[in-house]
Amino acid sequence: MQLVFTFFDQRMGPAVLFVFPKEIEESIQKKILTFFDFEISETFFEIVLIDEKLKITNLYFELPSEWARGGHESVMISVVTDKDFKFLKKGEFFHETLKETAESIKSIKSVYKALHIDDGSCNQDPEVKPTNAALKSILVDCLEILKREALMEYGDGRIVKKFKRLKW
Repeated sequence: MQLVFTFFDQRMGPAVLFVFPKEIEESIQKKILTFFDFEISETFFEIVLIDEKLKITNLYFELPSEWARGGHESVMISVVTDKDFKFLKKGEFFHETLKETAESIKSIKSVYKALHIDDGSCNQDPEVKPTNAALKSILVDCLEILKREALMEYGDGRIVKKFKRLKW
């Protein structure tokens, strides 16, 4: 299981800001970045990559921004799992956890500044590094919640074997 946080860089297009717990294959990263170009009216959607045997669950949302054209930044949290990984617990567990994570992210004052950690023209702002660290902390917590709940739900060892294969 991996968590990927992407945003729409207004100069370069879609970009990956964070990947946890390790780097993601370039081919998978490119596919995640293309999701910004889809005309999908839903903010929560899943894509199954048959050849790669992966499922990518996504939550797209916007952050208010004083630096962005249009006054908002487009962002997406994606969870990459084995395609056979089914996690249904009274509805979509991923949906609830990702929504709660999005709300936590939105609660960070000036969170949009976190997206510009690598932007030479903006990263001198004193709030960029602390907001980036806060964002990263929330995303790491999100992945830990997903892992913990998955292990509780699938405590029989099947899911543990899948997780080991994905090399936490």
